[in-house]
Amino acid sequence: MINKPYLVRVSDNDIVNLENVTSIRRRENQVLIFLAGESNPAIILNGDEAKAMWIYFSSQMMSFQPLKITNPGQQSAPDTPN
Repeated sequence: MINKPYLVRVSDNDIVNLENVTSIRRRENQVLIFLAGESNPAIILNGDEAKAMWIYFSSQMMSFQPLKITNPGQQSAPDTPN
């Protein structure tokens, strides 16, 4: 299986490709995820789910490395020159 570094599971039923996300917004107890070419949010998270994802995204944005998610439990091939 090839790692997809920008796939994030945001709820029990939704996995988002962050390359297609234009913005992530927080309103009160909701997190709104907008996809490219969409004027309405594609995904709306509520309550604890929204709070957890907002904390996750916020902490990733404050890190010194770009947001890069790997598939948990999958081992990546080592970087070797060709």
